[in-house]
Amino acid sequence: LSSSSAASDVYKRQAPDGPPPGSPLAGASAAAVNPAALTADGASAGGAMTGRVDRQRADSIPAFLTLPRAPPVPLALTDSPRVAELLTMARASWDFDALELDALTSGHALVALGEHVAGGAADALGLRRPALRAFLSALEGSYRIDAPYHSAAHAADVLHGASWLLHEGALPAGLCAAAGAGGGEPPPLVVLAVAIAAAAHDAAHPGVNADFLIRTGDPLALLYNDQSILENMHAAICFQLLNDCDTDLLGPLSAAPVSYTHLTLPTKRIV
Repeated sequence: LSSSSAASDVYKRQAPDGPPPGSPLAGASAAAVNPAALTADGASAGGAMTGRVDRQRADSIPAFLTLPRAPPVPLALTDSPRVAELLTMARASWDFDALELDALTSGHALVALGEHVAGGAADALGLRRPALRAFLSALEGSYRIDAPYHSAAHAADVLHGASWLLHEGALPAGLCAAAGAGGGEPPPLVVLAVAIAAAAHDAAHPGVNADFLIRTGDPLALLYNDQSILENMHAAICFQLLNDCDTDLLGPLSAAPVSYTHLTLPTKRIV
């Protein structure tokens, strides 16, 4: 169950080739990207580095940083009358079946719901729809298929819950008005931020908790010094995708002035 030694086929969906051009790992050795590239005597297949160096590099690079990107999900898989009906229900009701949506879209519930939730906000912010689909597809592809709970369908379920609560008034009306959102609706930047956070919140989750990773000496625990290991990993995946040229969803915002307001939102403990 080690997060660093897992083969790429445990992740949900991946493209056939290596890291995309421009990725920090694009020039890495074969052994650094794939520990299987080491020969039986420990030397790298290319012979350029010692087996010890390559093995150390392979063990120190988390699998989630070395895997190729999942390609954009075909539109045909998320476009059907029943899918449209479910997505409409998702906005109107807390009772939403993410597993049904996942089955109807051949395992792409996160992409379908993500576009439905964040599409309008992306349009309002001048972001490109193809970039949104590429980002959601790559993010969905980072979820592991051997983690029965922390799956992409679970992420879609959390995305629905977060979006529904947001539109049902979880954000103070005064903030909506201050941001220029009419009718008490949350501003587009908030909608997009919540959607991205919910969709990415368990990316590449190995199916074990932080204590397990610490006690087994997992490279992720070493990488993050035993501090918020999984949360740091999820955030790292999200930001890496947002910085890659083919999934750079927020690129158009980087040149625009953005004002930030520090907020203390009221919370309610539910038992």
